[in-house]
Amino acid sequence: MASVVESSKMAALVSLREGWRRVDCIKALSCVSVTVLITTLLLISYPVHNPVILSWSSAVDHAFNIQETIISLHDTHEEAGMWSLTTNGSGWAAERIPAKRRTGAFAAADMNCSPKQHIMFLKTHKCASSSVQNLFLRYGIKHNLSFALPETKNYLGSPQLFEASMIPENLLPAGGLVDIFTMHTRLNPSEHKKILHSDTMYITIVREPARLFDSLYTYFDLKYFYRITLKNFLNLPLQNQMSFPRKQDRFGRNMMLFDMGTDIHANMTATEIRRAVNQADKLFDLVLIVEKMDESLILLKELLCWDYIDIIFFTKHVRKETRKPSFSENTLEKMRELNSGDVLLYDHFLGKHEQAVLRFGESKMAGEVSTLRSLRDELFEDCVSRSLKGFNTDIQFKEYS
Repeated sequence: MASVVESSKMAALVSLREGWRRVDCIKALSCVSVTVLITTLLLISYPVHNPVILSWSSAVDHAFNIQETIISLHDTHEEAGMWSLTTNGSGWAAERIPAKRRTGAFAAADMNCSPKQHIMFLKTHKCASSSVQNLFLRYGIKHNLSFALPETKNYLGSPQLFEASMIPENLLPAGGLVDIFTMHTRLNPSEHKKILHSDTMYITIVREPARLFDSLYTYFDLKYFYRITLKNFLNLPLQNQMSFPRKQDRFGRNMMLFDMGTDIHANMTATEIRRAVNQADKLFDLVLIVEKMDESLILLKELLCWDYIDIIFFTKHVRKETRKPSFSENTLEKMRELNSGDVLLYDHFLGKHEQAVLRFGESKMAGEVSTLRSLRDELFEDCVSRSLKGFNTDIQFKEYS
């Protein structure tokens, strides 16, 4: 078994070296949300098969303050090729540049399956969801898919539940159904289904609740909103903690359940929480686990019949190790108690993940994770170290808490 895994890794790396040396990896693979979102806005519901000029809305121009930019999007499928977009501030031009078909390292494990391209990704706060979102944005752009997009900013609902009417008609493709939904939203399945295909795959991601709450408290500056440090906040009686309002009616305890559309109130019963967890279990085809990210990505690849290259990302919005606090078990337990709903949710889907790995095969999973990591390391070496030879290669990605 070990020799098979090693042979697979070697074949993958050889193919990688031969086929990807010339790829502009920083633009194709790095998690640059603004440029990806800009390009997504341009390509939504505009099937581009020949060079065209796309108008640039004043709202987006104002939001991003983009005057002159060049974006190159690389695709290794022959039928899609590489797209080059340019603007001079008054309009955009898109031109297709052919590229070679992908082989070897990045081919889907089961070539008999068909890639799934209708996806609803619930972007949960502080759960590495920006990195995962980037996968779906990148994939959709490569395959000329349509996206659900807000008229401004990056939310479609929240704090209010999502309603289909939140998406302007001019941002919907013909027929009114989008291929990919991956913006921040507050889940409302009956309304989401109005703009999604019937075969849409529902995916989300969860994180250990105590670590999530620490991240949330720091990133959204709750110590200033509540006028109390996290340490002192956690020393308050539980009922006092629960009485604090959500910042912007959005950010607070049980954040994952909130994103999933659950009404979070001080008197939530265990029955209500279990009902919310069961509803999520019935809806989602796959729930990724932050602490099991690489295994989750392999399960995602398997579910969607995607290639390795489609699930590789360079982590974004990650706090430096030197800035991550260490907590006593007592402090962690206090955060879990405050976020007891999220704890039940997380434990449920962590258990499902472990069962899925067993069904997939532990040795097979170990081999695929090893291949994924090798490819990611090789791409990072190519995309950062070699592409920037002669420049400062001490790359600092934007942090988050």
